[in-house]
Amino acid sequence: MALPNFLIIGAQKAGTTWLYENLRRHPQVYMPAQVEMNFFSNRFHIESAEEIGRYRDAFAAAEPFKAVGEKTPAYFWTVDRAAPFCRPLRSANTDIPGSVLRFLGPQVRLLLTLRHPAMRAVSAYHHHRCRGRVPEGASVQDMATHFGIADMGFYARHLKAWLRVFPRESFLVTIMEDAVLGDQERYLDDVAAFLQVSAFDSAAIVRESINGRRQAAEPLSAADAGFLRILYADDMDALREMLGDDLPTWRKIDEALRTASG
Repeated sequence: MALPNFLIIGAQKAGTTWLYENLRRHPQVYMPAQVEMNFFSNRFHIESAEEIGRYRDAFAAAEPFKAVGEKTPAYFWTVDRAAPFCRPLRSANTDIPGSVLRFLGPQVRLLLTLRHPAMRAVSAYHHHRCRGRVPEGASVQDMATHFGIADMGFYARHLKAWLRVFPRESFLVTIMEDAVLGDQERYLDDVAAFLQVSAFDSAAIVRESINGRRQAAEPLSAADAGFLRILYADDMDALREMLGDDLPTWRKIDEALRTASG
């Protein structure tokens, strides 16, 4: 029975559903109908014979396909109880990378798209607000320890945890603003090469802009803009060093946050 040989591991609110939609249309790629499996992120699932069986069953029809995968952006979120904004759920798997290695093996490929962490936090805040989970009048800073709104954006910390288990060549790390919101065809060419499948049919690519689907968000307050810019500055510098990329698109966003914060 086939199991995933690749995962879309995150980040949340960084274009992973758009990537899933395109991969699901590729003739050599199998992805289950369930958009997010959430198998490895839940410690009760990986310890349950019933849940393990359900996960395997999701790929029962995958045998003929060259690339088999699933998307769960919560997988990238790793637990560090010493981190000030890390408040894992009781059900959280505290070693997702280790579980992925154990179940899927060292050959699994990992797709990771990253969005400027401040903008990702704002998007997550509005996601939960629209679902009635944010108290009236609560700011992004007020909600920073809830739902991973702040903690998910410490990308260097999470990537280091994954790199302790998988080598760098196991990852295709992409900046959302440059790829999903930029040159989509080039990005999908990179994805196809990484997964060792044929190129995407340009006529079949989902062209819908993420911006077109995103609910309008209220302007970011000066206090929240300043809080987020300072919060992620050191981690972004660490990420730049890890990736060997100055991330110029993100520097423009940093400057906009600096202006917004007064």
